[in-house]
Amino acid sequence: SETYSEKGVEFVGLSVDYPDEIDSKILPFLEQNPVNFPIYVQNFDDKEQAINFLNKEWSGAIPATFVYSKEGGQLLFLLGQHSFEEFHQLLQPLLQWRLSKAPPQSGVFSLLSITIST
Repeated sequence: SETYSEKGVEFVGLSVDYPDEIDSKILPFLEQNPVNFPIYVQNFDDKEQAINFLNKEWSGAIPATFVYSKEGGQLLFLLGQHSFEEFHQLLQPLLQWRLSKAPPQSGVFSLLSITIST
């Protein structure tokens, strides 16, 4: 995330586990897999609501990555684990396109990565 933060890209993580699983699942996962961006915990009544909120075509399989414009439109959906180089190759064209349309110092897009679950 540090590579892209100065370019206006915001990284966040979302756990699809439940809030009552923070101590038993989420924190142990993050201790083994430290990140330098905020992690949020979904708070929908059931996982199907969370899945449909993010992308109606998504099966709920993880890891999953969603890239949103600063206006909230989904630009990209990726399923599965990807290397930094793969993300870089996918994000570069989006970043160049968005920067050509964005005023200086504005947010360009957000990347939401969902990687935590049982």
